[in-house]
Formats: sequence, C-alpha cells, structure tokens
Amino acid sequence: MKNEDQMKRSSGKPVKRVEKVIITDADAKRKSKPSSAKHLRSKKSAKGHSTARSIGAGVGKVIFAAFLIFIIIGSIVGTAMTVFIMRYVNADPVIDLDALELGYTTVIYGTNFEGEEIELQKITSGGYRTWVSIDKIPQMVQDAFMYSEDERFKEHEGVDWARTFGAFAGWVASKFGVETSGFGASTITQQLVKNINSDFYQRTGSTKLKEIMMSLNLERHYSKDKILEAYLNYINLGNNTYGVEAASQKYFNKSVSELTVSEAAMLAVIPKSPSKYEPINNYETNIDRRNRVSLAKLLEFNCITQEEYDAAVADMPQIFNIDLSQNENDTFSTIYSWYVDEAIRSVQADFASKYNVSSDEALDMINNGGYRIYTPMISELQNVLEDAFLDDSLFEANSAANAITYTNSAGEQVTITPSAAMVIMDYEGYVLAIVGDRGAKTSSLCWSNASGKSRLSPGSCMKPITVYAPAIDNGTITWSTLLTDEPIEAKGDDGKLRPWPENYGGPSKWTYAPITMQKALEVSKNTIPAQLIKTLTPEYCFNFLTQDLGITTLLDDESEHLALTIGGLDEGLKLTELVAAYEMFGNGGMHYAPKAYTQVVDTMGNVILDNSYDEGNQAISEQSAYVMNRLLNTVITGSEGTGRAAAVSGYDIVGKTGTSSFSEHLSFVGCTPSFVSGIWLGYSDIQEEIPSTYSPAKVWGNIMSLILPLYYQADETFEAPEGVVQMQYCTHTGLLATNGCPSTAVGYYDSSQLPGYCTTHGSH
Repeated sequence: MKNEDQMKRSSGKPVKRVEKVIITDADAKRKSKPSSAKHLRSKKSAKGHSTARSIGAGVGKVIFAAFLIFIIIGSIVGTAMTVFIMRYVNADPVIDLDALELGYTTVIYGTNFEGEEIELQKITSGGYRTWVSIDKIPQMVQDAFMYSEDERFKEHEGVDWARTFGAFAGWVASKFGVETSGFGASTITQQLVKNINSDFYQRTGSTKLKEIMMSLNLERHYSKDKILEAYLNYINLGNNTYGVEAASQKYFNKSVSELTVSEAAMLAVIPKSPSKYEPINNYETNIDRRNRVSLAKLLEFNCITQEEYDAAVADMPQIFNIDLSQNENDTFSTIYSWYVDEAIRSVQADFASKYNVSSDEALDMINNGGYRIYTPMISELQNVLEDAFLDDSLFEANSAANAITYTNSAGEQVTITPSAAMVIMDYEGYVLAIVGDRGAKTSSLCWSNASGKSRLSPGSCMKPITVYAPAIDNGTITWSTLLTDEPIEAKGDDGKLRPWPENYGGPSKWTYAPITMQKALEVSKNTIPAQLIKTLTPEYCFNFLTQDLGITTLLDDESEHLALTIGGLDEGLKLTELVAAYEMFGNGGMHYAPKAYTQVVDTMGNVILDNSYDEGNQAISEQSAYVMNRLLNTVITGSEGTGRAAAVSGYDIVGKTGTSSFSEHLSFVGCTPSFVSGIWLGYSDIQEEIPSTYSPAKVWGNIMSLILPLYYQADETFEAPEGVVQMQYCTHTGLLATNGCPSTAVGYYDSSQLPGYCTTHGSH
C-alpha cells in the first residue's frame, strides 16, 4: 500500500489523512447539536480579519504607489531645479564687481517751469565712501570682518550650507516653540549681494533663493579677494558712511592702513546693525560686542595672541566724528538741497514701509540701488526760495539785534536767531519747493523745520480747518451768522470751570457784542471758534482733521480738547501737513496728501513706488470751499485783517495767520490761484517768544513778491463754482437783507444753505 507521501506525489493532489476515531454516544449528541454563538462569532471574526487584511493590503499598495510617484516627481523637479540653478550659476556674472567701484548711481530729477526734466542730484553708492583696494587693507582688518561675519568665508563657495540648514532647522523649531540660538546664515558673499541688490530687502523665500543663486554665481566668476574687497568697500558702517576707509576717517581720523586691532574690531561689529553699533552714539554697545565677538574670534582663529587680545580689550579708542563733507577730494561731499533731503526722506519712509525694513536699510536701498527718483520740484521756485532764506532783510529783522543766548543741555552758552521754514505746494499735494531753515545749509539730510520730526504750534491757523470749514459745510453757520463775542466755560488744569478763551490782548477784548463769522475770522477772535467747537464737539472736529484732512500728528486724547480749535496742541503739526490742509480752500474742497516725489523707478525700468496719481478726498463741498476762500480773503483785504501784510499788489490772495499762546511759534498759510504755501518762524531748539519785529504774514508777502511777478499772472483769480451766490445781508441780524434793513454788507453763500430774510426791519 502506498504511503501518504507516495500518493501525494503520484496524484499531484494533497491527500487527507484518515484516522480512526471512536465516537461515544455523548460525542454524537454534541456533534448533532447546532453550532453555538461562540462558534458563529469565531467564523465571522475570521471572515472580518480576512476582509481587513484585503483592505489593508489595498491601502498599502496605494500608499506605496503614491510614495513612488512622489519620489519620481521629486526627482524630476529636483533635476530640473538642479539644471536651472547650475545654468544660472554658470551663466555670465549677474553682478559686475569690476564696475562696482563706480557704484549704482541713484539720480533725483525735478522740472523747470517749461515742464522739462532736469537732474537735481546724483547719489553714487550712498553717503561718504573712499574706495580702497584689497592690498591696501591690512590683513588684520580683513580678518576682523571675515571672522566676525563669516568665519568659513575662505572655504565655502558663496553659501555656507551647514549654517543655512542650521538656520532653517532653527526656524522650524521656533515654530513649535523651541528656543534656538537664532544665528543667521548669510555669508559675506550673500551680504554683498543683498546690499547691492536693494530689491532683496523684501526677505521672502524667493528672494532668498535668488540671493543664494547669485552668490554661487558670483563666486564662480570672482576670487575671494575680489569679493572681500567689494564687501569691505560697500558695507554700511553707520552715520551715512560706507566702506572701511571712510569709516576709519570718520570715527578714528586715520586711514584704514593705520587702524589698531581694537579699532579694526570696533568697525567689524557695525555691519550687524549699523544704527545699533555705530560708535558715536552707541560706544559702550559697540565695545561690548567688539570684545564678545570680533576680538574673541580673532583670538580663536589665532589671528592675535592672548597678550594682543588682552591689550585690545583694555583699549578704549577715541571717537572723532569727522565731518567728511569737508573733504574736497570725496566725490560724495556734495551737500544736498533742502528739496533733495525731503525727497530722500519721503522715499526712505515708503521703502521702510513697503519692504518692512529699518530706516537705515531703506536709506541703503536709495544710496546703493541705482534708482531714478522723479519729483514735482520746480527748480526756479526752489532757487528763489533758497536764496530768500539767505536774505535777512526779507525777514524784517536784524539778526544781530534779535539774537538770544541760552544754555543748552551740555551747559554751553549758545547764541541763536529765530529759525524758519517754508513749503510751496500745488493743489494736488505735490511739493514744488521747500526750505527747512534759514542760513546756508551745511550738511545733507539734516534737521528740517518743515517736515520730518519737526512739529509746530499753528495757533490760529487751526481755526479755518478745525471749525469754520466743517461748520460752513454742514450748515451750522453761514458767512453772516451772528454769535456773541464772549467766552465759554471750560475746565482748567485744576478741574475748575472758568471763562475761556481770552482774545488776543486779554479779557478786556471780550466785547460781549454780536459779531459775524466773517468778522470773527478777519480779526481772529478766539471766542467764536471756542463756541463753534463746543457746538460741533471736539470729537467731530478731531475726526475732520484726521480723517478728512489726513493729519497724522495729532494725539488721540486731543479729540477731547476744546483748545484744538485755537492751536492748543500737545505736539503740534508738520508744516507740510498744515499747508496740505489748506489745499481745499483753493481747489474746490479736495484734500491730497503732501508728496515730495512722483515715481521711483528701479534699474530694470520697473515703477516700484508711484505717487503720480492721487484721487484725493472731497473734504468739503465746492461751494463751502469757495465761501471759505472768500472769508479768508478778508483776512488779507479787510480793514482789520490780521494777514494784511501778506498782500502782494495785483494778486488774489487768501490766508490766515497763527501765533502760539506765548508767541513761540508764528505761522502763515496763504493760497494763490496757482499754489498754496506756508511759512513758520520760531526757534528750533528752545521755546522762547519770537521778537515782535517778526511777522509771518510780512515775511510770506516779501517772498511772494519775488516769486509771483516772475512766474505767475497778476490777473489770475479763484473762480466761483455753480451754487455760490453773492447776497446782501443785514449787519444787525445776519439774515438776508430786505429793503428796510438800515445797514447791509455783501456775503457769499451756498445757494442750498441760505439764511432766512430779516424780519426785524420789514418783510422781503
């Protein structure tokens, strides 16, 4: 008999093994019973496990297939990226270091009266710089910068991949709340690329990738010495100073070839943050980083001995702060005009906002970016204005006689004469000319009383823009509305109510008699604006100033100040803001923000900042604007007008004078049919009363008498829009006159907001 294995082999089929089994009666009974629930569950479970295994196997296959697809796509993309990067890296150099010494020249343009474009200023690679070749820079200076900023500079090929991946890992870790050292990854090559290509201040992923590729490209075409030379001559070392030679001269009054170890290390820590580590204003901060970073690295890499390190740490070099503009051989010593200063500051602020960079970095962009900056400046106006501010006779004051002496914060006795500033603007907010101070301008990007951080107390110049204009516009008052010349009650500093405000000349000048809005504005009453702001509410007037007229320098709590209407401001306004607020009185009620440039164009011809179109804001109606225009004309032409000194024979002029509470600030804003302009007189450094010989209206008139006859037609007038009418009104009631009114005058009115007719002297 064949055994089991033989049977299996012969048939090719498995053979069931047959065994003898003895079945008892009890077993038979159990076998004959139906399957229990336990057995059923067991069968179902087995079936479920089988299904699960099938599904799991299917999912696994899908995941595996997806993984393979991901790998394939990744390989294709990676290969494509590698090919692209290598082509980019191996292409012709994107940056020409051989031409870098000439710099990326930014040019600022203006216009003349014929509308022709003229060049105002070239800014070649920024600030003060004297290019010096690498062989003239001591090895110790090279080492100080190299080991402070990029210790593996000699080894990498433009990118330090270890630091790059480390920085990326740190960034990822920080997203999960893990604290890291936060070290940067930029090499000296990358920093050079970033500084040359100012577009890369927008630190997005794409710009960083492009920066990496350009760095690799740069290292493929130039030697390490050439790259280091460009870096050491190009970097910002604070205080508008670029490169190691200029910085050595400015801070230590010596050439870079004469620097000590200590001095070289002080310069080497500045690039990390020029505004934070420049040694003129941050000496101790610089010294601390010099010791911790630069000198420590020099010691670590055996560039100096322990004895030299100890001596350098103990050394505290003198800082000179040399004025490099006095260097006649420095091609960057040109002193910018007041207008160029203003244009640069405006672009600088907008760059900082657009690219989310510091003010220092924004200035670097201008200095190094090769931009074309177009401005609305009219050269003839700017020249006349700058010459006028050199002529003391136009200020109706003898400088020597009006000089005052005071003790400054350093305990020094200083003698000064009143300063001044003036802005001329067209009716769309474009600055045509600007001067920030009297006397000869001695430096670039210096303090300007016309803009920037400067604030002036506008005094009564606030009245037309705070209360009269909105009250005329919303129908609260008309030309001839009568109010009583009397104070309101207001809380003093002690919280007690008392009569407020005084008119010019003191309490005796309260007449307690009715006065028209026209007369109140002509003679500059304080009481009437106080009554109007109480009626309108300070919040309403504050919102008009900040929202409709775009004034940004008011403080939030000034929305509660009644004194807002007469110029009682905590900080004051910029002169440019004040002048822009008066645009509405000459252009049909529109407000446009002040602008000192129209466009900024990069080296590729792309417009990156554009002020060439401004739709403006309708602050008040055309009709209200013209009524206010004629009201302000009475300030110049009225028998008691406070601005009569501003009149220029033959010209239609409107405006308003302003004097701060203690005569520390004097101002006048005037409109002609061609432009709006304002002047400020005061002291830049101290709060002192201006001598009575100074008159802002007179100074404005003196300067306009030079400008208007040369460039503008004397017969130009402001044109009335439809809806404005001239009407006779009763001087006793302020209502429209009837035949019975004994005394009448002519006023201007919005025809949709006419007052009623006088009933006191008979019916109409």
